[in-house]
Order: sequence, then structure tokens, then C-alpha cells
Amino acid sequence: MSQEHSIPMTTLDEMVCDGSLQMLKASLPYLSGNGQRILSVCTKFLEFKHTMDLFSHPGADLSACEIPPASSLDPMSMLNDIRRFCGPRTQENIDQMINLLVMVQMLEVFHADPEGEP
Repeated sequence: MSQEHSIPMTTLDEMVCDGSLQMLKASLPYLSGNGQRILSVCTKFLEFKHTMDLFSHPGADLSACEIPPASSLDPMSMLNDIRRFCGPRTQENIDQMINLLVMVQMLEVFHADPEGEP
């Protein structure tokens, strides 16, 4: 038997998927096939409605509290954040990309002119 990997909810999912939607989703296996289909579509519609409501307010952009806006475009930060939602094999691939980025940064520092010019 393979080892299960728990994937946390993203910030967006936490904002648009309240406890009642989670309860509806948890009840899906106990319904008939037709009931599962109807309830599944209903929960996805409610998530979509909550998402539209969330972004209908001015200035409703998502951002991490601990990440300043200027660094939100940093590929290293993005990869580290995405990594949490991946399975073990994909995490290894992301780790390789992160290591490659670190090596490139080290080479840039190594090759930088001591006077500050590249």
C-alpha cells in the first residue's frame, strides 16, 4: 500500500470554502451516484460564487502577509510555496529547480565585479 500524502488547502480555498461546504463534500461518498453528481456540482458552484464575491471588492488581491509585494515575484518564494501542495515526487523535482536557482545565484555573486558592476 502506498503512503498517503496530505496536501494542505491553499489560501484561496480557505477563503472561499467554508465549513458548510467541507461538510457537503464529506457527505458525497454516502450518496447515490446521481446525488453525488448533483451535490458535487452544487458545491463547486458555491465555491465559484464565493470566489466571485471575494474578488468583486476593490483591492481584493491575494497576498501573503509575510511576503512584501516586491518579493511576491520571486521565483524561489513561489516554488517554495507551491512545493507544499505537491506529492513527494513533484517535491523532489521542485527541490532540484530550487537548487539550480541557488547555484545560478551563487555563480552570479561569484562572477560579480568587486566594484559592484557585473
